[in-house]
Amino acid sequence: MERNPRIEEELFPFYALDALTDEEKAEVERYVAGNPAAAARLAELTLAASELNEVAPPLTPSPAVKAGLMARVEADLRATQPAAPLAAPPAARRPTPRPPLEAPSRPWWRSFMPLLAGFAALALILSTLAIRQLSGEVGELRATVATLEAGSGTLQTRIDALSTENETLRQQLAVRDDLLAQYTQPGALTMTIGDITGANPDARAVLTLDPTAEAATLRVANLPPLPADETYQAWLIVDDAPISVGTFTVDEAGIATHVIPGGLPGRFDAVGISIEPAGGSQTPTPGNIILLGGAF
Repeated sequence: MERNPRIEEELFPFYALDALTDEEKAEVERYVAGNPAAAARLAELTLAASELNEVAPPLTPSPAVKAGLMARVEADLRATQPAAPLAAPPAARRPTPRPPLEAPSRPWWRSFMPLLAGFAALALILSTLAIRQLSGEVGELRATVATLEAGSGTLQTRIDALSTENETLRQQLAVRDDLLAQYTQPGALTMTIGDITGANPDARAVLTLDPTAEAATLRVANLPPLPADETYQAWLIVDDAPISVGTFTVDEAGIATHVIPGGLPGRFDAVGISIEPAGGSQTPTPGNIILLGGAF
């Protein structure tokens, strides 16, 4: 159905405010009955009009405004009343038929009242629609901000994890550099110790002996941290007899450096690392040796 601007622009606002005559109201209803798009627009205007009390609370006019308006109405009515005829002596003149009284003309300003009311109602309706649309946009913006904040928290967690991983790699590289330095030290003797159980295939240890100081340094990597009631213990095997050369712990990355003081045996057959109770043991606990390497 073709759009009727007169009905939609002039009558719709007054229909929403229930300010039409019965004929005008029937005309609007006949129009929207065959026009679904117009019916939707009228329904939206009617809903917005029902919310006017929340958007714009009623204002009480000043008493002076009412008094001035009533005085103007009375003045207009007096101006439209015909003047009273002069009385004549009964014998001097014949009574003449009185012309019919004309209805007082409508004050000029009253004709603009419906139009002004329509403009005001339309402005309030449009304001209500704009506020509802703005409220929806604010809600969408808040949802977007919440999503971004959640993503920011996830990103920060990932950054922290990468920082921890980077620190672990840095420590492992530092141990590797230290081991390379020990390998290349003039006169140094080194021995590589590896996993013999299969439980920690990535675990490594290197024993470096400094003949001039008759001391040794044991460096380990990729060993799992132990609970508080357990410790790692290093052993030198001489003629099948284990000699303890101290206990040590590893950090979260499984790295440790254990310095073995002087007074080492002049010769030993093997080097081992076992898991023992806290404080160490006199001899290795059977089955607890996890790393082992051959002698020089």
